[in-house]
Amino acid sequence: MKRLYYSDASDTPPSPPKNPITTQYPQDGNRAKKQMPTVIGAYWYHMITEEFMAVIEQAGLEPSLTNLHQLADVFADFKTRAAGAEAYKTAAEAAATRAETAANGVVTETASKIKEIDAEGDKQVKAVQDAGSTVSSDIEAGKTALQTKLTELIAKLDTEGGTEAAYVKQQAQDILDQITTSESNAKTYAENAAASASSAATTVSDGKQAITDLQAAATAAVQAQQTTSVKAVSDAQSTAQTAVASAQSAAVSAVKAQETASLHTIETEMETIDLGGLS
Repeated sequence: MKRLYYSDASDTPPSPPKNPITTQYPQDGNRAKKQMPTVIGAYWYHMITEEFMAVIEQAGLEPSLTNLHQLADVFADFKTRAAGAEAYKTAAEAAATRAETAANGVVTETASKIKEIDAEGDKQVKAVQDAGSTVSSDIEAGKTALQTKLTELIAKLDTEGGTEAAYVKQQAQDILDQITTSESNAKTYAENAAASASSAATTVSDGKQAITDLQAAATAAVQAQQTTSVKAVSDAQSTAQTAVASAQSAAVSAVKAQETASLHTIETEMETIDLGGLS
């Protein structure tokens, strides 16, 4: 579509009417009442033509003198894009659903693994505790027996007296002192080990909580992304469909109005000619 007239066209666009009527509707006129039909004017033709050309140019096309379906081509392209948006929306929803299913599967599998690790950890800790209790009991019994024998030996050597007895007694006393020192060191080590175990338990608990929080965050992120993507596609699709429908409606109405106005103008001219002949 392009500006195309037979003759008497202007080099500059027409100006809007000084006193336009913008709230009423066109009418055919009434000869009996000597009422003239609505006068359209050059600006109305200019306005409609420029609107159509703007739609064509905005679509990236060059207005043509001979191609009379450029507006139809633009609307067809709009429909194609809207159909593409619908297909993209469907694909996005399917992808989001698959992502959510995968995320839920990971969460479930991870939770199961954590449960297995917890159970195995509890089992190992109990085994170590049981073994430690047995060994501690055996060591305690042996230590007590040794201390008793050394004490008895020292008492016996005190009774016998003599240089050799004193030497043996000193050795026995040294061994007894070493046992006491070892017992103290063992107690300190046990306390440190207990503190380390408590710290490790806290670290494991914190790690488990971090994993749980991460799982929750990942699931929430997937769900949020799914909602955002679907909404964006739906909004774009709705906007495109509305634009296509509005443009089609406006174009059809404008064409019909232009045809009607042209017919009315021709009829008026013919009536004027007839009236002139009669007079």
